[in-house]
Amino acid sequence: MKKLLLLITLTGLLIPSCKIEIDETFDTSASERIEAVKQEFSELLLSSPAGWIIEYYPGENRPYGGYVLLARFHEDGTVSLSSQAAEDFSQVLTSTYSINGSQSAVLSFDGYNEMIHYWCDPQVTGGAGTSVGYGGDFEFVYYSGDRNQILTRGKKRSSVIRFTKFPEDTTWEQYLTDLADLVDQMLFATYNLQVGDQETVVMTLDANGYQILQYNHPDEPNPDIYTYLPFIYTDTGIKLYEPLDIFSVQLQNFQYVPDSKTFICTDEGVDAVIECKMNEGYVYYEEFLGDYTLYYATSRGNLVENTVTVSLVEDVPNESFKLTGLQYDIYIGFNRTMGIISMLNNNNSVELGTYLYNGEDKEIFLWLITDTGHIYRTNYTYGMDSEISYDADGKMIVQWKENGVCYRAASRNMESIAFYYYTNEITSSYQYLSPRYYGPLSMVKY
Repeated sequence: MKKLLLLITLTGLLIPSCKIEIDETFDTSASERIEAVKQEFSELLLSSPAGWIIEYYPGENRPYGGYVLLARFHEDGTVSLSSQAAEDFSQVLTSTYSINGSQSAVLSFDGYNEMIHYWCDPQVTGGAGTSVGYGGDFEFVYYSGDRNQILTRGKKRSSVIRFTKFPEDTTWEQYLTDLADLVDQMLFATYNLQVGDQETVVMTLDANGYQILQYNHPDEPNPDIYTYLPFIYTDTGIKLYEPLDIFSVQLQNFQYVPDSKTFICTDEGVDAVIECKMNEGYVYYEEFLGDYTLYYATSRGNLVENTVTVSLVEDVPNESFKLTGLQYDIYIGFNRTMGIISMLNNNNSVELGTYLYNGEDKEIFLWLITDTGHIYRTNYTYGMDSEISYDADGKMIVQWKENGVCYRAASRNMESIAFYYYTNEITSSYQYLSPRYYGPLSMVKY
């Protein structure tokens, strides 16, 4: 493409005098052409007063799907950013950017900005964990563009990162709020893809909540081999990172229809729809709220014969609860795609309160303990998920079960919990509080 740096072609012609004549293909030098491309890129970034919608895909091979970033570039070399992942959609953070490159035009978000560098920070506990993080890019190579759309690639991961002009008839906060509201409506566990009159293809959403659809391709004879489709939420539905080639058609863009709970493919000439399905036995967030009797044992291997009254109260609506009634409150996650609740080891990273030890306030943390007595301090994805059933009177029973992560890694099952504090942080000496809550744990709703 003409925006890319072209190699200078030298054509030599041997004549009797041995004189070599050079036919110059360009009227300008390579460095001048690069500067022109950088100038063009800069002018495009500044051309949208309302900013740009960035389709951002972190990680190698896009294992987490895509997320919306909003960016507004300023002539003083600063950029304002917000994000779909921000806790507060009214928050806009400003930092610096530059356009560099000796062989191509490269946009670099060189001043720290949490909205984008969160995805690049190896110290975050999400993604692949501490020391890796989400493995995102903060530098982007310019390929082509106009005043409505700019195409770049991540310099490190090479994913296509698309910039689309932000509409001028709304605000960033309203756009992200509306997007979040739409996402809440579109979260399901199972999706049935129907292309024309072809066989139905069952898709599922990534179990960790990442924006990935997975399915067994009709041409794949092994039912245990899945194809993974990273996607991004839009203000009307979803968009696949790249077209899905299936049944001799290509699908990429889908509009969500709330009344029918379907995604209609909007690609020209394509007759395809995705029907959204709830898991059998799905439990809504509001149904979990209330009082329970927690059943536990006081030591490992003993009969579960002790009880305590606990409550699940609202923390972040449709995202998390607090479990109250024990010595300290703990955090319980809500999996909106599956309709289950989760108790993860990430409580170990949260200060739950303090305990007075030798005249000094010590921070209290929570550990999840395996059936073999092992504890894990930093593996925040280890934990337990709820298995829901009902007794003869219709009361909900929440049975806490190993979520499979620890078992796959170490052939051990999480089943118990205990509060603890460090008596000596330097030597990592610690002390449990009594009682400890040994499993298998279960809760029966009043």
